[in-house]
Amino acid sequence: MENKKTSQRKKLIIVLCVVLSVLILAIGGFAIWYFTSAKEAGFTDEEQALFDEIQSVIDKGVFIEGISVDGVDIGGMTMVEARAAVDEAHKEQLDKLEYTFNIDDETIVIKQSNSFIVNYDLTRVLNEAFNCIDYTEAREAMEEYKDIKENGREFNTDPKIDEQSLKDRLEYIASSYTDEPQDATWKINMDAPEGKKLEFIEGRSGVVIDTDAMYNTIVERFEKGEGGSLEVSTKVQEPEITKADLEKKYQFRASAETSYDTASRGYASRP
Repeated sequence: MENKKTSQRKKLIIVLCVVLSVLILAIGGFAIWYFTSAKEAGFTDEEQALFDEIQSVIDKGVFIEGISVDGVDIGGMTMVEARAAVDEAHKEQLDKLEYTFNIDDETIVIKQSNSFIVNYDLTRVLNEAFNCIDYTEAREAMEEYKDIKENGREFNTDPKIDEQSLKDRLEYIASSYTDEPQDATWKINMDAPEGKKLEFIEGRSGVVIDTDAMYNTIVERFEKGEGGSLEVSTKVQEPEITKADLEKKYQFRASAETSYDTASRGYASRP
């Protein structure tokens, strides 16, 4: 009976040894495979660690540390998080940009929220930043990755003011403060001598706000990230019809009518 138990115990020990040997071989094989995979690629331990780090960034779907867009650090963010961060930064920056000018003791404020649209291609720039490394060549990719982490890489959306929106706003403001020119007119003075009853009244020049000059100034400052006060640009606008135009027009008509009338009477008097 005791010999039987001893025999069973020996078999159990043998089985355990075999299982343990298999486990050791499996673990060792995995370690050798992992080490060989790195060595076969020609990677040093440092390069393999960097390779694994890059792979982790790719798997997580985040931007590389050191990437920024319009001054906003988006390293480690997903595409959705980066878009929200850049949009918020743009909003804060645009809210600070104000352009003021005075007309008739009234201060006019021009800013993005009430006067114009700003366009920037954030989607394109984010995609460019996200895919800024070509991973087809491992070593080149790793060098570029290290450079971005150490030195950073900036991408810009280059925001631009929508031309029509700002010009429309300036025209609307200017229309309330414009002294329009007046064209020359005429009237009939029945008390005047015969032949001088038609009187011509000279028009007058007007003064209008030069919205084109103001538009150019705002755009120039916007592109520099500057706000501030503006000088109101004005220009003299001449009337479209002058007294001389009317005199020439009606004198020509009077001359033509006189010639016609004379010709008619002459023709009628012929025998």
